[in-house]
Amino acid sequence: MRALVVTLSLLGLGCHRETIGSTTARDESCRRCLAQGRTWQGIGEGECTANCDLQDTFCYREACPGPCSRSNCGQCLDEHDCRAAACSWKQSAEARWCAGDTTPCQERRSARVQRDGPALVASMTVERTCAGKTSSEVIELARGLLDDAPSCPAGQLLAEAGQGEAPFVVLTPFEHADALGEVKRALTSLSQKPGVAFARAFVVDCAHPTFLLYGSGTAPQAELLRVEGGPLRASAAAAIAPPAPPDCTEPPRLGKEVWFGRHLSTGIFPGPSRLSRWRLGRTGTTATLVIEELSSPKVNGRATDEQPEPGWICMGSTRWEGSASQSGVFRLHTPTREEPLELRCTMRTLPVAPLAARRVRAPTREECSNSKWNTAARTPMKVLVCSHDGETTFLAAAPGVEHVNYDDECVDPFGAVRAIPPDGGVMTAVKLSERPGAAAPETP
Repeated sequence: MRALVVTLSLLGLGCHRETIGSTTARDESCRRCLAQGRTWQGIGEGECTANCDLQDTFCYREACPGPCSRSNCGQCLDEHDCRAAACSWKQSAEARWCAGDTTPCQERRSARVQRDGPALVASMTVERTCAGKTSSEVIELARGLLDDAPSCPAGQLLAEAGQGEAPFVVLTPFEHADALGEVKRALTSLSQKPGVAFARAFVVDCAHPTFLLYGSGTAPQAELLRVEGGPLRASAAAAIAPPAPPDCTEPPRLGKEVWFGRHLSTGIFPGPSRLSRWRLGRTGTTATLVIEELSSPKVNGRATDEQPEPGWICMGSTRWEGSASQSGVFRLHTPTREEPLELRCTMRTLPVAPLAARRVRAPTREECSNSKWNTAARTPMKVLVCSHDGETTFLAAAPGVEHVNYDDECVDPFGAVRAIPPDGGVMTAVKLSERPGAAAPETP
């Protein structure tokens, strides 16, 4: 036991039997003891010893203990001072000592864009967890007063920028080339800043073209962009009614073998939910692919409790024709694109979430948000996994499977696949009131 006590003392650690009094009295007692060439083990009578004679307590031979603090936990000599310094009081058999919490402080940042009365506000929530205590702070990044003109889609998503094949996409066309050019330059620049994984532009004012630019990631940023020139007006293309629903009705059977897959993107951000529906058919070496794009707008840019909302609008349909090899390579062509679409597909058995599963938020240290299924239930299914243009699409025999994307998350797509209902409908993918902590853990 003497060896244990001496070792702890040399490390600046110690165990203790009782509170030793004020820091001033402690320091004075220690200095007097060490000046006599003895060892200090406390301010009590008999605790200035010849050679660390007392067992089961601290012992200082050459220098007195320093101040007790979170950055100097080993100098805290009793439990009260140790805990007051936000350190951890340790005990092993008869030995007791104070040690720093080796768990680093964790910080999680999440940001959102939402309406606040007549304004559109981008804010960031910073959650810090240190020594088991969590604090939260909401920081406003940008605020813009919304145009209340009925013809202005104030608060709606105008464009988005990120990485990949299409780094800039306009979702709400306007007859104002200068404004869109300025937004493209500013949004692309924002998406490339450190800590920003994805950037979006929202309409704030049409009379005086103003946009709220928002970059999400580990270092969220936001700013207002004012563009000189006349008012924003919807382009003629935007004024034309979207294609009639029959354009997205199920086509005739595309081949002897047919696979069905979807990409569903939804969440809490303003702007529409989007659905990309794939049907891939093959007969021998001949292949046909039909891709349909659908949109489900959110009322006034506000997300309701459950997303996506019902009422899908067909935004277009593209038919591809081409060849299929026995190794799973599909080369497809369409009149509206010069380059062929090449799919490299492999049949795999994957764990698929049930059709009623929903995505809920989950902690992450990545540069974008994270989510997981609210249930651990999985069903092994044979899935055709196709890689193309830097993306992955999942397809299966009818009714098929879908990949669900929650806002701007960057989770492994293989962990975000669920079954499609037999009638081909779109089930709720997220529920905002559902607590992430209530979700069951992911299964491999």
